[in-house]
Amino acid sequence: MMGSLPSIAIRHPIATVMFIASMIAVSLICYRRVPEDERMKFDYRDVSCYIPYPGAAPETVEREVTTTVEGELLTMPHVKAIRSRSSEGGGSISVQFDTEADMSDAVAEFRGRIERAKLKLPPEVRRMFIRRHRTIEWSCFRIALFREENEDELARLARSQIRNRLMRIPGVASVTVSGRPNEEIYVDFDQEALKRYNLPLHAVIPVLQTSNINVSVGQVLNSEVRCYVRALDEVTSTDQLENLVIGRNLRLKDIATVRREMASGAGNFTIDGKHGVFIDVRKAAEASLIETCRRVREEINQIRTEPQFQDVETYVFEDRSARVELAMNTLGNAAKIGGSFSLLIVFLFIRRVRATALIALNIPLSLVVVFIYLYARDMSFNMITMAGMITVIGMLVDNAIVVMENIHRKNRFDPAMPVQNAITGANEVGIAIAAATLTSIIVFLPVYYLEEGDLQAHMKEFSVPVTVSLLASLFLAMTLMPMGMLLLRDHHDSMWRLKIRGFFSQFSWKTPDAAGQKPGATASGLMRAYVFALEWVLRNRMSAVFILLFIMGMTALIPYRHVGLRLQTPSADDRIASIGVQFEQSVNFDMAKDVFDRLYAIIDKRRDELQIKNVFMDYSAMGGTIRAYLKHPPDLAPGEHIRYSTEEIRDIFWRILPENVPGGQLRFGTTQHASRDTQTISLLALGDDTQILSELAERFCELLAAQPDVREAHVEQERREQELRLQVDNSLASQAGITPLAVSRTVDVALRGVQLPFMKGGEYEVPVRGQFSEDARTIESVENMLVMGANGKLTALNTISSTSKGTTPRVLERYNGKSVVRMTAEVVSRDLNRFNANLVRLIQSFEMPRGYSIDKGYEMTEMDSILRNFSTTLFMAIALIYMVMAALFESCMLPMSVITTIPLSFIGIYWTMYLTGTSMDTISLVGTIVMCGIIVNNAIVIVHRIAQLDRGGLPRFEAVVQAGRDRLRPVVMTALTTMAGALPIAIGQAQRKDIMTDVLDSLGRTIVGGMGFGTLLTLLVVPLFYTLIDDARVWIGQYVRDMAWIVRWRVASAGTRPVD
Repeated sequence: MMGSLPSIAIRHPIATVMFIASMIAVSLICYRRVPEDERMKFDYRDVSCYIPYPGAAPETVEREVTTTVEGELLTMPHVKAIRSRSSEGGGSISVQFDTEADMSDAVAEFRGRIERAKLKLPPEVRRMFIRRHRTIEWSCFRIALFREENEDELARLARSQIRNRLMRIPGVASVTVSGRPNEEIYVDFDQEALKRYNLPLHAVIPVLQTSNINVSVGQVLNSEVRCYVRALDEVTSTDQLENLVIGRNLRLKDIATVRREMASGAGNFTIDGKHGVFIDVRKAAEASLIETCRRVREEINQIRTEPQFQDVETYVFEDRSARVELAMNTLGNAAKIGGSFSLLIVFLFIRRVRATALIALNIPLSLVVVFIYLYARDMSFNMITMAGMITVIGMLVDNAIVVMENIHRKNRFDPAMPVQNAITGANEVGIAIAAATLTSIIVFLPVYYLEEGDLQAHMKEFSVPVTVSLLASLFLAMTLMPMGMLLLRDHHDSMWRLKIRGFFSQFSWKTPDAAGQKPGATASGLMRAYVFALEWVLRNRMSAVFILLFIMGMTALIPYRHVGLRLQTPSADDRIASIGVQFEQSVNFDMAKDVFDRLYAIIDKRRDELQIKNVFMDYSAMGGTIRAYLKHPPDLAPGEHIRYSTEEIRDIFWRILPENVPGGQLRFGTTQHASRDTQTISLLALGDDTQILSELAERFCELLAAQPDVREAHVEQERREQELRLQVDNSLASQAGITPLAVSRTVDVALRGVQLPFMKGGEYEVPVRGQFSEDARTIESVENMLVMGANGKLTALNTISSTSKGTTPRVLERYNGKSVVRMTAEVVSRDLNRFNANLVRLIQSFEMPRGYSIDKGYEMTEMDSILRNFSTTLFMAIALIYMVMAALFESCMLPMSVITTIPLSFIGIYWTMYLTGTSMDTISLVGTIVMCGIIVNNAIVIVHRIAQLDRGGLPRFEAVVQAGRDRLRPVVMTALTTMAGALPIAIGQAQRKDIMTDVLDSLGRTIVGGMGFGTLLTLLVVPLFYTLIDDARVWIGQYVRDMAWIVRWRVASAGTRPVD
């Protein structure tokens, strides 16, 4: 099939051009429909559920909610891990599934189990929020709305009108409005009034819950017309609620106070000190990030022109589309620079403008086809796919160069048959370039057999543009190039063309003549130096082997031990530095506001110096967060540049802000990934008793802090809250006819409150909540609380119970049914692999009681998975490359000389990383696997030519040297074009600290270093190992023949020996 492609293309040029044109048209259509995004689409194999339990303490949430739900989820199939977190007011449960689970079925099963568990939960648990974690569900646009007055009216309009209008925009999945808390109606019961009327609280609540109805009760016939009947008794105002009849001659206002105000306990949201409404927009999975954000901006601008919103100020403090456009444009410029470098190298070698232009067509035509595959597979165009395109740019011209050079060579010897030369010239190299292309893409095949993780996800995403574009370039080389060579065939050389060729001939060398003789004095110095070095290596093979072993040993001793491995994912820098604040239980809202105002004042003084665009604060009496939104390049004044990275801003905050604040403590962080030199690692202590776990964790952190490269290790224990414990005396309670359950329900309703039916508020409903007033929720009030017994008498709680004080944890965590204590270590090293080895030894030597253990946490577990996947992929890639080479050479020995190029490329990769101060990471490991498929192509060219000359009868030494001469030019040419394509990202021009994290530079340096060093050594080492393997093949063959002769001789001798 491959051999017939040039013939079909030349004999049917119109059909071929139309086919290519139709593919371009389809690609352009798909390009407009493929969504752009910052991150690749990735479905995490976990599902979570948050269950609100208003007013409940963490231990109560764990006992009555999370443990019950865990019991339902433990029996689900394919469950890998279950995590739960119980805190005040609710709990969350997350289930992680193994790789065999179908996530659609798993999510459906999860929902069913949650609904089943809801039947066993307390009646106060009314809602559950289930979420499947996917990268496509992250926020894409956040905006704040401000108004000098009528803030409550603005909040109501935002929830009732703006939210609905944004939801109607194509591509928008959800819109969340926050900032101003919702209005609520509170019914504050008066304990003295209840006592005066001898009325228990639990008798009032059912009356309130059944006095606000709006239900359909059936149908009636009215003059043969069927009508629906609805029973109405709705409360639509606070006056109606106050006058609600509770009992005989008793109304609600006689025993309670009704008030309408903002929800208590709600947080305070400000941006740059101003209050407002904040809108968070999430896009749909299939929608384009850039297009969706553009439509949202247009709708917001349209809303502001309307009369009721004309005095509203808006402030966009997060627009992911702007960040993605900036990063994409920068990477696009890197691609243009890399492609230009590659074409310049091609032109300097072939010195023909029209031929270079024809080769240049292969780059855009091959790349544009990628969008057809992206659209068909519902993938996004993100930074990983674009990095793959940049990497492959220099490789897309290789096949075209080989075909063009071979056709041109045939035309030089037989110019009278251009059509036949184009067909046979392309067919002769068809199998070779197909094998070279196959080795470049076959390295991605093992990715589909790996365990799921970061490496597998990145390799899958990276493999798409590389594989599709290389296959497209192979097709174009076998069709477009033969046709183009016929059109570009020169009948004569004009004067200007001869002058241009004469000028650029200064930068290249003359190739050997047709007879294959050694070039004379006009040959370039590079060719003479290479031939001299190659001949010396072949004459001093043992010395060359020792030199190679020395280089490998130095690589193992120096760069391999110092480059290290880090965990990082390519992503644009969000430019957000965050500060977390956690308060003690004694802090009230006014104290919290004072602390946050002081912190804001310190940050605001450094706003211009640190290039802070906005400061967002979200806080309550329990704690909160300060987020500093830093300026991006478009926000800067002309001539201004980014002074500090996000990680550096975090360090500055750590220095200028107090370590502790009144009643609380600070925690610093960023929204981007770990820095170059400092990485935060989490560990888990698992067991049954929290107290024992805390002691074990403290001892382990002391040992961990003493390890090399560990700057700090501490236990992340949440502060404990004060707790009042109520102990009911069963004997006294039974005498009064009171059960402990009645006591708990009465106290629960009084302190935590109870949700009552919603009240109609015009366009919306207002929540109604019954509770004791704030000043009545004291220890004395609890002790004097009245409970009605079976005899109808009210009894004070302090007469049947006693109280004591204690503490309760603020947060309780569980992992697979075990209690958890978290530990955190700050590792000051680029080599997490070394830290991981020390950590494993420390855990193994750490003594713990039976049933207790130390878990390495997510980061180290993920790194183990990455290294396992990398080793598996590398082994399978080498095996597949060997199989392809064995099939090409029809030999099991010759491919061994080709495989030697892979460790040679590793030498170049590690020395490049070491000299540039770059650590290995996930994306560089992907580049290393890709390098295995690229580097062998040069060796294939050399070994294939040696085998041809060897079979032609040329002595081996001369055949090897002549093959080196013949293949030096194409090897250097393809190596330089590949390196040129990746050079812009290797030198850091495609990403700076003001655009994205320093990740893609490791990919570029992997390609450039591996290709450069590997090619340099390949030109000498591959011929060397060819001769060694050939000698080994001859020796083994001779040995086998000698052994066969000995066996035959012994058999013959045994047959002629006389029998006794």
